[in-house]
Amino acid sequence: PKGNLVYERVNKSAKDGFYGFDVQTLPTDFTGEWKAELNVAGAKFVKSIKVEEIVPYTLKVNIECANNTLSTSDRVVNFDVESKYLFGMPSAGLSNLTDVSLNPVEKKFSSFKDFIFSNNSIEFSEISSGRFEEKLDESGRASYSWEIPEYGAVPSALELNIKTKVIEKSGRPVHWSMKIPVKVYEKYSGIKQLENSEFSNGTNLKFTVVSVDEAGKISSGDTLEYRIYRTKNYWWWEYDSEAQFRKNYKSDKSLELVTSGTITSGAVPSYINYTINDYG
Repeated sequence: PKGNLVYERVNKSAKDGFYGFDVQTLPTDFTGEWKAELNVAGAKFVKSIKVEEIVPYTLKVNIECANNTLSTSDRVVNFDVESKYLFGMPSAGLSNLTDVSLNPVEKKFSSFKDFIFSNNSIEFSEISSGRFEEKLDESGRASYSWEIPEYGAVPSALELNIKTKVIEKSGRPVHWSMKIPVKVYEKYSGIKQLENSEFSNGTNLKFTVVSVDEAGKISSGDTLEYRIYRTKNYWWWEYDSEAQFRKNYKSDKSLELVTSGTITSGAVPSYINYTINDYG
């Protein structure tokens, strides 16, 4: 700091090929950006190191919501933000800024880690509440209610995110957040990802599919419909990313439905077989 040399050492002993330098700072040292210069076999290396003073927060912030989970039938979410000083007194009169959003998340199950339980052709954009701004009351609380707007099809699952911050008297914000899962579907159909993405004509593909309930337990006796499409255009011809192509592949002029059918799910994953007979 300020260009002053505070530490200098020559280290000729390495452990597992690494040379260690322990630098002890003092409470009276300047904070800011320090600079380390290392000379190794005639080569010079420079690394910036930030030294900062940690100031503890004076507040404890919490979000209270009556619902641990939501469903698509829940159209209103009510919650409270509570803030107290660390010594226990309510932080009355402080400013509170809160944002709520509904976000798409991909449903995953630990028993089927290599499976996809999401419809990539459905696009779902974040739905935001806009910012709530309130002053905390005498008990250090603020109550909020958000009416969730109507939304369309969901590719997999949803998650309600509540992000809040209470502004200390010094102007520094203290953040807290909460995530609430939203139950969308009672059952999910999943397909196992193929190990390879390129195949030659004549290759017999075996697609592994499964039906599970919301908890991830296999559900047997369900009718699963499948369709296999082929397109002779490469996605980079018309789209900026493969993800964008997956959302719009049905609008491709060269798209062709090559086979379709139904299967009944069982107590173990089922298989759909298809033999490649053309390029695409």
